[in-house]
Amino acid sequence: MSSLCVCLCIYKSENGLPYVLANLHTIHKSRVFGRLKVIAIHEKYDGAGAGDSCCCCCNYTTEYSLLTNFANYLPPNSLEIIQNQYPTTPVRQRNIGNARNTFLNRMRALRDEVGETYDHFAMMDTNDYACIGPVCIDVLRQAMACAGEWDSISFLREAQYYDLWALSFDPFIHSFFHFKRSWYDVRDEMRAAFNAYLAEHNNNEKMLIPVYSAFNGFALYRSSTYLSPDLRYSDEINVNFYPGNILKKQTQLLGCDMDGRTNDDCEHRYFHTASMQPPHNARIFIYAMSLFAKMPERDRPSR
Repeated sequence: MSSLCVCLCIYKSENGLPYVLANLHTIHKSRVFGRLKVIAIHEKYDGAGAGDSCCCCCNYTTEYSLLTNFANYLPPNSLEIIQNQYPTTPVRQRNIGNARNTFLNRMRALRDEVGETYDHFAMMDTNDYACIGPVCIDVLRQAMACAGEWDSISFLREAQYYDLWALSFDPFIHSFFHFKRSWYDVRDEMRAAFNAYLAEHNNNEKMLIPVYSAFNGFALYRSSTYLSPDLRYSDEINVNFYPGNILKKQTQLLGCDMDGRTNDDCEHRYFHTASMQPPHNARIFIYAMSLFAKMPERDRPSR
């Protein structure tokens, strides 16, 4: 039975975190994973306006209380709350990426220093929309049943696929924010193409949909692939990670060039496309079912 370590980046999470922790409790009780650990990454918020960076969780805050109470439902030593190792920057996704890198560094240290290892890890958002609906354990079991076929897997979302910025598929490899065109228009073309791509796979009854990058609030990763020390989250853009002539296909389709920026991208794209390079050769998929049910509007957390 596989083991799992979950990363929670906590920042202004008091509305979504109770639902996220309830879902983690459900996953723990389901025994899909023989061993479950949660590592929460926090950063003291100084009010300097860094944006929705990674975390606002220090002692005696609401988030801290929720986490420590959650620990009572887990075996001993199954929850760690640690501070982000990196300084806060004005770039939102850089801060989130650094929180995720802090988690990766902690997992590597556990492995290398005390021999504590996990077959898989998960990145799970703690906002008030991504992972708040009830988790579908059957879908999680199905995804884990085919774990030998993927290195990274994310899921569809009953309440709409929202995370288009982290998404890359043929030929939409490059960020829709980074072209010499209205990003609204590029995003809308991408959404239409993605819906057609999903329909094609649904017609073929294929559960694993190949992509170059995808997150959508929750994703699972094979530790033996993704804990390599050269893999990290970053808002940098490295077009050398893109396969073949796909970028040329995208610019021709959109009828415009890239805007020339080499950073300020979604942190997931760098992590995923870097993992596709040798020797990792990561296999990245979306599982063609929703992991979290849509929460009725009346039950949604108030903002």
